[in-house]
Amino acid sequence: MTSNRRAISTATAALAASLLLLAACGQPPAPVVMGGAGAEQTPPPRPTAKPQAPAAVESSPTAVPLPRPKPAPSPPVTDEAVAVAGTVRVQAGDTVYALSRRHHVGVRDIIAANGLKPPYKLAIGQTLGLPRARYHTVRAGETLYGLSGFYRVDMSALVRANDIPAPYRLVVGQRLRLPGAAPQIAQAPVETAPATPKKKRPRKGLPATPPPRAGKYFLWPAEGRLLSSFGPKQGGLHNDGINFAVPRGAPLRAAENGVVAYAGNELPGYGNLLLIRHDGGWMSAYAHNETLLVTRGDEVKRGQIVSRAGSTGNVASPQAHFELRRNGKPVNPVKYLAKL
Repeated sequence: MTSNRRAISTATAALAASLLLLAACGQPPAPVVMGGAGAEQTPPPRPTAKPQAPAAVESSPTAVPLPRPKPAPSPPVTDEAVAVAGTVRVQAGDTVYALSRRHHVGVRDIIAANGLKPPYKLAIGQTLGLPRARYHTVRAGETLYGLSGFYRVDMSALVRANDIPAPYRLVVGQRLRLPGAAPQIAQAPVETAPATPKKKRPRKGLPATPPPRAGKYFLWPAEGRLLSSFGPKQGGLHNDGINFAVPRGAPLRAAENGVVAYAGNELPGYGNLLLIRHDGGWMSAYAHNETLLVTRGDEVKRGQIVSRAGSTGNVASPQAHFELRRNGKPVNPVKYLAKL
């Protein structure tokens, strides 16, 4: 019994020591870690930050400057980039026609501005003057063809320079770029007697849309021997249509139903010119006429006589220059004309 009591006492003492040890381990540590248990714990003091002085750093001579952005790379310098404004330096393969397309300047404008002579060959390194572009704000009653004639600008170049879509109508207030434009200069009258002011005829307005076409293919305006075909020519020139020989005074017929968009002689080189607008974005042109039998705004029928052949403009013999344009771009008329 006595030994049993001693054993129990010894076990009890060992258990009490264990409990005391566990209790000591369960106490929270010294207040070094934030957020420990116990409401009476005092959080550690926050370190006192030294006040910064930005102005002193910026003004310090030893301050490191901020990195600057790298400049954008300069565009590559080409022969045309270093050329004087309004000029171009001829490179290998350049022709008058190619330069006119590239710079939106009429072929005739380049020829006239540089005094080029047939066959209009260019030399590598030759400097050509490009007529400077001007701008025109469209007013009521003005048309693309009237403006191209007044400013002596090639019509196709005017269309390309302004991205004018078919049917090539202008809007009042529209700003047009005139590539190679040179406004007409009024000449002093030769007669000494005071000229009687002419009354201006009211201009006809064009119908909203031309009449429907009567056939799949266009009619030949007349029959005659082919003088010049469509396409590039010697000296870098380009024929936007075809030329064929006809007797002076021979009748020229409308290639299709349409509306006369232009009738006059204001475009250099074409002489008496007639432009007829057709359905589907088509336009036909008849140049070097002796007489024009229709006026702007007239509606014409397929096969109707619209002019008499002649040799006006820059031709020496009676002939007809005929063009077909689709959405402003010249096409080979032979591909769209009915077989004779």
